[in-house]
Amino acid sequence: MASAHPRFPALLRQRARAAARLGLLAVAAVIAAVVAVPAPATAADEEGDRVQWSIGPGESLSGEPRTTIDYTVEPGMTVTEEVLVSNLGEEPLTLDLYATDALATRDGTFTVLPAAEEPVALGAWITPAVDEVELAPGEAATVPITIDIPANAMPGDHAAGILAARTSGAANDATNVTVDQRVGTRVYIRVNGDLTPQLSVTDLSVRYGGALWPFRRGPATVDYEITNTGNVRLAGSATIALQGPFGLRVGGSEPIEIADLLPGGSVTGSLTLEPTFPPGRLSAVADVDGLNLPGTVPVTVPHERATATIWAVPWAAVGILALVVATWWWRRRRLVRALRAERARADRADRAVAAAAVASPEGASPGAAPGADSLVP
Repeated sequence: MASAHPRFPALLRQRARAAARLGLLAVAAVIAAVVAVPAPATAADEEGDRVQWSIGPGESLSGEPRTTIDYTVEPGMTVTEEVLVSNLGEEPLTLDLYATDALATRDGTFTVLPAAEEPVALGAWITPAVDEVELAPGEAATVPITIDIPANAMPGDHAAGILAARTSGAANDATNVTVDQRVGTRVYIRVNGDLTPQLSVTDLSVRYGGALWPFRRGPATVDYEITNTGNVRLAGSATIALQGPFGLRVGGSEPIEIADLLPGGSVTGSLTLEPTFPPGRLSAVADVDGLNLPGTVPVTVPHERATATIWAVPWAAVGILALVVATWWWRRRRLVRALRAERARADRADRAVAAAAVASPEGASPGAAPGADSLVP
């Protein structure tokens, strides 16, 4: 049996790294492509020619331009819509057309499922009239779509993207990797029912910069996570205040704006607030107010407050104080020991005198005058 080429493992590693880079580029293209405004995506093919295309909602009934498809519906309804797909480049294009679910990301941005994953929510309810469009240079096509809302659809807001996609890359490439370039338009559907709007502070912590002395200032850093724990898309505003003992305000942040957060989505951040004196006990208090997005049916969003507390102590001063106390205690202990030793010596001397008195002849006390016992009858 022939042995493997000595460079074969290295070649595999090089190809794996190249595949990973291309995969990251593909994911970045997905995230960047699905935006509120259906701007054209641009990609380069193997020959260096450039292709451009776009997809967006069709014309509204009022004739006004739209950037998203947005409806409030009842369970079991069917919505008929259309999208406009345009070839903005100078080469003929064949594009795949399909819908998929939107994702609530950890940083609050809008993105969609990877192409290989099947949608299970709103993306599965949307059916384009065709799954492929062929466009000549400069040509546009209007494609009808149908949105079938299940009778048992969960109340609340659902999000998806309708995508026009093009796969590029050579099958005989050394990496054997293709790139899926996608452009999308957003679809929002609100299913009427039990709506529970809520923005929650799901994580909050505070760190103090540690001024060494009581009268020197140190910065405070607050890390936070705000999550849409309800079933309605929300915007919002949050403020973070620093409080010392008895609720005394010692610092705070400017308002933190939350643009558009899907149910289940989160925004995270870290704020370094202006230096403050070490108050001993330091609390970060986050207040969050959810806001209705423009064009949506208003709902009442409850106020949310969360608190995180630490000890902000000037440790150098505490250390010096502890050293002073320890020194005083040590000196006092030495003094007490010396006094006890002196008292013990005095007690021993007294006992020695008493013992000598008991041991003297006929029980005479020490220092008695000779013949003093003759005076006794």
